[in-house]
Amino acid sequence: KNKKVGGASNSQHIHGNAFDLLVKVDDRSKFYKAAVNAGFAGFGWGNDTVHIDIGKKRWWTYDDTGKAVSGNRKYKYLNKAPNNFKAN
Repeated sequence: KNKKVGGASNSQHIHGNAFDLLVKVDDRSKFYKAAVNAGFAGFGWGNDTVHIDIGKKRWWTYDDTGKAVSGNRKYKYLNKAPNNFKAN
């Protein structure tokens, strides 16, 4: 099922270690702090959703269509992440 929605072939979702949640941009600072305190290390920041997982520490952003972006292009969408995330 993860492949059908465009997910990674070895996604943390298929191992039961990840969640995609609706988190308003205004609430993401508190959400990020709570997620880190709970042991989450992987973060994907999108317009409406936030991906969190307990895999290795990493991050990515989603463009306006929901597709993950990487390289220098990801910085265009970093505004979706809270300021306390950007400070780390």
